[in-house]
Amino acid sequence: MKSCFAAIPALAAGLMLAPTLVSADPWNGPYVGAAFQIWDNDTSGGEITAGYNFQAAPSFVLSGEISYFFGNDDYFNYFATARAGVLVSEEALIYAMYGLGSYGSNGSTVDSQSKLGIGAEFAVSDMITVRGEFAFQNCCGDPVMDGPQVTSFGVYYHF
Repeated sequence: MKSCFAAIPALAAGLMLAPTLVSADPWNGPYVGAAFQIWDNDTSGGEITAGYNFQAAPSFVLSGEISYFFGNDDYFNYFATARAGVLVSEEALIYAMYGLGSYGSNGSTVDSQSKLGIGAEFAVSDMITVRGEFAFQNCCGDPVMDGPQVTSFGVYYHF
């Protein structure tokens, strides 16, 4: 019986140390997420994203991410996107973004594209954020501001 009670201090120490090893800071480090997108109130689909946040200053966050969109009519696109944002509170990030990618349909890549937009991301816990974005994309050779308007809403998990 004595050996069971001897393990309690070690267990307590482990429980106190665990949050520092496991807890995430949503504004620093890697993340993954999923979003729902609507293009020009017509095409819709899902997007999966993997990225990395770097808090360059107390209120300034830089991010890089890659994403894959899959939609109806076998439409898809890939993007590499850079984000730069300002923390307006510990839980809220407002940012601008620019991305380069390619798009296609029916399994074949068609052309390159870019996007320019703004967004807001809110931490609901140390590891979960929710995000909303609005962007203009160029596809089909249009200038960025003349392309489709894309709205997206998603949830992201931070490691």
